[in-house]
Amino acid sequence: MGMIIWISVIFILYAASSWLYRRCGERALLHPMILPIVIISVFLIYFVMAADPLLVGFEHDTRALSYLLGPAAMLLSVPLYENRAAIRAEPTAVLAGLVGGSLVSVVVALSVIKFVGFSPEIYASFATRAITTPFALVVSDSIGGLPSLAAAVVIFTGLLTAIFGPAFLRLLKVDDPVAGGLAMGVNGHGVATAETLKISAVMAAASSFAMALNGFLTAIILPLVF
Repeated sequence: MGMIIWISVIFILYAASSWLYRRCGERALLHPMILPIVIISVFLIYFVMAADPLLVGFEHDTRALSYLLGPAAMLLSVPLYENRAAIRAEPTAVLAGLVGGSLVSVVVALSVIKFVGFSPEIYASFATRAITTPFALVVSDSIGGLPSLAAAVVIFTGLLTAIFGPAFLRLLKVDDPVAGGLAMGVNGHGVATAETLKISAVMAAASSFAMALNGFLTAIILPLVF
């Protein structure tokens, strides 16, 4: 019964935030993922501080949703398959942009964490910032990070990219859908890729490709480095 209640609450919050987002003209700061995350985070912080066993129940009852992350990420390969010709058209530029974006993304994030002087666990958790959540949970655990923190960092990064990424691309006058998709996929993974579906099928294809290949390469490289 608890699982039904908590999952229903999450779906209701998301439906309400989606309605608010559309009603207010799809303003970036009212992105549908913001309201559920804020409300549930406040709820969890309260019960963590109160050491309430209800928190354990919430964690257990909503675990089923985490199992859907993998299949959800796989579904993003559909636009990639349908628009694969656009990715094949310029393979050198695509791979250069993908590798460059991946390296810069990881190096900048780790440099900031290293400069601030956080613990090795936090350092390892932030190393997976640029890959999608299913990859991040496994990789962060294998390199000594905290999977829960890694997931939070990934989701926060993806949300920021989904909200501000399209506007930033317009500011830089990036009008090529493949280039824009690669940037969104490398930096914002699944959340940002879902956002690109609203803009262009080709952009979504490039974002899916970037997300998948970046995650695959990072999952291989990071355990060898740490």
